[in-house]
Amino acid sequence: MRVLFYLYVFIGISQSITFSQPFSIDTVQKMFLYAMEDDEMNAALYRYLSQWNFADDALLLAYKGSSRAMMARSAKWPATKYKYFTEGRDNIEKAIQLQPAHPEIRFIRLMIQLHIPPFLNYNTMEADREFLVQYFGKKRPAKGSFEETMVRLIIQYGKLSASQKAMLEKGY
Repeated sequence: MRVLFYLYVFIGISQSITFSQPFSIDTVQKMFLYAMEDDEMNAALYRYLSQWNFADDALLLAYKGSSRAMMARSAKWPATKYKYFTEGRDNIEKAIQLQPAHPEIRFIRLMIQLHIPPFLNYNTMEADREFLVQYFGKKRPAKGSFEETMVRLIIQYGKLSASQKAMLEKGY
């Protein structure tokens, strides 16, 4: 059943890409959520983002970087895996430099760091966790918004302390 759901979403999103519809951040956000678990969806996300130049758009640069970094999962050769990871990491870090206080960019970086091996020495998780807990502890996300999804994922996967988790759940 889950496979059918992914297939349905993948076909729907792929068709929207094929017909060259205008760019949509909502599409990127949905694709990112599925791409975190599915290599084919990640490849579709990277192709989608590669259609535009986002040199000055920090958020989209972060999404493109996260997609590139996630491509390392499916690469066969270690050198290729490392190349994809470093290219993605560099884009994410550039996005952070452009907008260091953007919660969605910090969320993207946290999600990537939670899913990579520690020996890659890419770890700003504590700073990102603290930033996101402070941000969402003060600002309650709207029901059904992507920010609400971000909070749920941070609670579920963010390896939060009990006090951080309580602070997020209070505002949630």
